[in-house]
Amino acid sequence: MTNLALPSDPIEKPKVVLDQKDYVNRLVDVVALTLEKLWPSPTKTTTAPIKVFLQHILKQSRTTHSTLQLALYYLFRSKNRVTQAMQQLDLQDRAYAVCGRRMFLASLICAQKYLHDKTYKNKAWTQIAGLPVQQINQSERVFLWLLDYQLYVRKEAFDHWLNVVQHQLGMRGVVLDQPQPAPPSPEPTKQFFMAKKHLLPTPPTDPLDLPVPNKKRRTLHSDTF
Repeated sequence: MTNLALPSDPIEKPKVVLDQKDYVNRLVDVVALTLEKLWPSPTKTTTAPIKVFLQHILKQSRTTHSTLQLALYYLFRSKNRVTQAMQQLDLQDRAYAVCGRRMFLASLICAQKYLHDKTYKNKAWTQIAGLPVQQINQSERVFLWLLDYQLYVRKEAFDHWLNVVQHQLGMRGVVLDQPQPAPPSPEPTKQFFMAKKHLLPTPPTDPLDLPVPNKKRRTLHSDTF
């Protein structure tokens, strides 16, 4: 009688655990390339390099990798409407729509509000970004217009997009550490405000002082939000 050997259990490949900091650094590279492609900066500028800006905002806001992933997804979704913004928005709102750094900041705000029940108020973001709350609010409104006010993301669509991104980063099969809990509100210091100098570019002219265009365009301004 022939003895049949039982099939051996499949050997599991060891999971590679990637530190969140390393993963976020890779995502920052993708965000930087995205902003440079969709919102190219002027050749001559006195602002900090894009990566310095991104790392500063992410550090001060204590953004988790899951929030950054969603913010990046929103940036990709908004790209088809950037050109439309030049044709459909008024001059004031266009000054914000062409500023990639303000649009990234708005994408981060939207992502945090969508993912977390308790998150920063826009006044806290003024401490993080060094902008008046009016500019924070207007940046958020313009970015929501770019998203057609659709913050909801289907899980299947997001998972597919994330797989593509991680594949491009050479991260298939990588497991991340557990995300950290939502951070407390930041406490501003003198050194903190000094560090923010020149991180955000100022629009060509102050948006509040821009002349009203001859051609009537859609406006996003509202007293309620």
